[in-house]
Amino acid sequence: MPITFVNKTPVVNPVVLAVVESKPADKSADKPKRIYKNTQPKAPLITLDEPGLIRNAHFQALLGGLSQAAFYQRRKKGMVPPPDGYDPRPYWRTSTVKAYLTVAV
Repeated sequence: MPITFVNKTPVVNPVVLAVVESKPADKSADKPKRIYKNTQPKAPLITLDEPGLIRNAHFQALLGGLSQAAFYQRRKKGMVPPPDGYDPRPYWRTSTVKAYLTVAV
C-alpha cells in the first residue's frame, strides 16, 4: 500500500487584536488614605486674656513649639497642668494656661 503525502496548508482566519493598555490595580482605592494623627504646633487664634479654650496644638506652640511626643511626656510627668475637660479631645481654659505660663517662666 503506497503512502501519499498531501501538502495541506492550514487555513488561518485573520484575527483583529486590539491593544489595550492596562494599569496595575490601584490598591489605595480599596483602602482609605492613612491619616497621621500627630499634632503640629499651631499658634492660637485668641490671646490668653480672652476667655476661650486651648487645644493640644495651641499649648504646644505656647510652650515653644514642642513636638507631640515631648508634650505628652510633660503631661505624663505632671509638668503640664491636667486638661480642664474633654469633648472628647482635651482642652485647657485660657486662664489655666496663662496661670501656668506665668509661674513656669
